[in-house]
Amino acid sequence: MAKFRLIYFVGLLGLTSCDPVHSLYFENQTTGKILIQTKRNGYFDTLSTGSTFEIGHCTARYTPKIDDIDIDYMRIIADSDTLTMTGKTAIFSMLQKVESLNWRIIYRDK
Repeated sequence: MAKFRLIYFVGLLGLTSCDPVHSLYFENQTTGKILIQTKRNGYFDTLSTGSTFEIGHCTARYTPKIDDIDIDYMRIIADSDTLTMTGKTAIFSMLQKVESLNWRIIYRDK
């Protein structure tokens, strides 16, 4: 019975430990603070320079898909600019690969 439990545990561990899970982020690379509003939280979050905001998750594949985005509305307000993205497709289209398993929307100064 103990041998069966050990084999079961090792098999279960092998099936679940191979799936990499990584987050998709929005990153503020401006020189100041920006405001972000999503329908997920309904209020504005302030993002300082160099800060990130999680917008989704990707499991078991290296290239995210539209359904990996957790929000379907995002409004970004900077000192001289406002950007509104409506729908997961619009948000997804802004994603860029930074490095392996690191996908983000990077918002920069003009």
